[in-house]
Amino acid sequence: MDVECSLCVLKFGGTSVGSGDRIRRVAQIVAQAASKALDEAAPFPVVVVSAMSGITDQLLRIAHHARRSESHEWRRELAALRERHLQAAEKAVHDGKRLAELNAALEQALAGLEREAASCEDYVDAVAAWGERLSVLLLAAAINDLGLPGVTANPVREEVIVTGEPQGSAPSEPGAVIGAEPLEEETRARAQLLLQPLLQERTVPVVPGFIGRTRAGLVTTLGRNGSDYSATVIGAAIDCGEVAIYTDVDGVMSADPRIVANARLLPALTYAEAARLSWFGAKVLHPRTLIPVAQRNIPVRVRNTFRPQMQGTLIGP
Repeated sequence: MDVECSLCVLKFGGTSVGSGDRIRRVAQIVAQAASKALDEAAPFPVVVVSAMSGITDQLLRIAHHARRSESHEWRRELAALRERHLQAAEKAVHDGKRLAELNAALEQALAGLEREAASCEDYVDAVAAWGERLSVLLLAAAINDLGLPGVTANPVREEVIVTGEPQGSAPSEPGAVIGAEPLEEETRARAQLLLQPLLQERTVPVVPGFIGRTRAGLVTTLGRNGSDYSATVIGAAIDCGEVAIYTDVDGVMSADPRIVANARLLPALTYAEAARLSWFGAKVLHPRTLIPVAQRNIPVRVRNTFRPQMQGTLIGP
C-alpha cells in the first residue's frame, strides 16, 4: 500500500473485547501503539477486531429463529444482544457526549440488524456479520475517549475483504455459516480504497474481521474461526511489517499446560512448525491463518491482551 510509514496489524479476538472494561483495555494497547508510531516512527497500527465473545453464536441463533418464523425467540435474543452492547459502551467510554454519540451509532446499527433478521430466509452470513460491525463502533469510540494527543481512530463500516461466492447451501443448524475464500488482488485494491485515506491522516482504522463481500456486494464470512485468518489476509493486502494476534494466552506453548505441568512458552516458530501444531490440534492459530502472510514473509506474533508486556511467540520464515 502506498503510504509513507510502515504498518502493523493488531488483531483482537472475542475474549479480548468481551466486555466494556476489556474493550477499554484494548483501546489503551492500540492508543499506545499509535502514540509510539507518531513519536518514534514505529509501525502505525491497523486494527482488526472480532465480535464480542459469544455474539456470533447469538447472531446465528437469531438467524435460525428468523428463518423458522419464530419471531418471539429472535426478538428476545436481539434484545439481550442490544443490552449487552449498550452496557459495554458505558464501561468503554467515559465522556458523556462521546457516549451519547456511540449509543446513537449502536442503535442505528442494531436497527439495521433487526431489518436484516426480519427478512432473513436462507442466507445467514448477512446476520452473522453484525457482531464485528458493532465491535468496530465500540473500540473506535473507546480509543478516541482516551484522549491521547494526536491519536484518533475511525471505525471502518464497510467490508475490506473481497471474496468469491460462498460455496454450498444455507446451513440448517444455528451454529453454522458458509465460508468464502478471499480474492487477493481485489482485496488489495479495496484495502487501498478504504484504508489509505485514513492512514494518510494518521487515523487508526478499526476494521471488522471475519466478514467480507463479493464483487457484487453480497455479504460473506470467512467461516467459523476465520477471524485471525481475516487479519492476515488484510495484513498481506496492505504489505504490513507484522501481524500481532492478541488473545487470552501468552503465546504458543510447547504443550497444553492443562495436561503437561512443565509446558513452556515458545519464543519463536517457523511457519511450518506453527502450521503443524495447528493441524495437530493446537488451538492458538487456525490452520489457514498463516497462508496469506507466509507467501510474503510477514511475521505473525501471538500476544496476550491481558499481559501486553509479554512479547509472545514470533512466527516467521
